[in-house]
Amino acid sequence: MQLCHLWGGQRYHIISQTATNLDGCRGKRLVTNHAEDKRFLERVVAGDSFNLSEFTLVETNRPGLTIKKLLAGDADCALIDDTQFAELSHIPGAEGIRSIWESQTLPPMVVVALPAAPRAERKKFRDNFTVLCKGEGQSICAEVGILSIEAADAHTYAAVVAAYGR
Repeated sequence: MQLCHLWGGQRYHIISQTATNLDGCRGKRLVTNHAEDKRFLERVVAGDSFNLSEFTLVETNRPGLTIKKLLAGDADCALIDDTQFAELSHIPGAEGIRSIWESQTLPPMVVVALPAAPRAERKKFRDNFTVLCKGEGQSICAEVGILSIEAADAHTYAAVVAAYGR
């Protein structure tokens, strides 16, 4: 298994201009561009903190639109990832938005898993793949938001897999 350290997706926030805590968002409009896998949001991201059914879900398909809808008053709260949260300080009118809930830090995104491949093939792949973002490849990886690539094992994702599967 290979990990790809990307910008974003390791921590999620619920943000608001009006609510001061998660209870202040319950029963209200929650906008997000991360609702394509509701099971992942509820079981992994939220843990035991909330269920999406506690909100009126407003789905978007673009990260920037999520915050725009919050600013326009089309939603009371927003569920965003750490990349979107980092951009808040650069968005005009977002000065009053604050995080009122944040998830646990999740492991980086998996690029590829080869569980059925022979051990020798997995080793060769791992040895060659992990150097992609080094040397000349470093600038290309940076352009697409990849910070690093490294090997991982099943232990790295055990808690996420367990939460998703329960």
